[in-house]
Amino acid sequence: MVIFVNLRLDRALMRHDMSHMSVIDTAPIVREDHTGHGLHLNARGKRKLVRLITDSVRCEHGSVASNIPVVVHARATPFLG
Repeated sequence: MVIFVNLRLDRALMRHDMSHMSVIDTAPIVREDHTGHGLHLNARGKRKLVRLITDSVRCEHGSVASNIPVVVHARATPFLG
């Protein structure tokens, strides 16, 4: 079943202009990286996923942005003016 879903995803990415998207291979995340019931990632699994995402962004853009703006003031209700 998973293979079928992956094939459909690959075809969809090739068929449409999805050059702005990429797929991250999560094969390094194994059973031991999930919680006891297996539905969520534990702390080690989350660190692995973050590393995979970071590596993917670095490969696509050369480096990760280091000068991200920090919000120092925000209105509680921005839609009310």
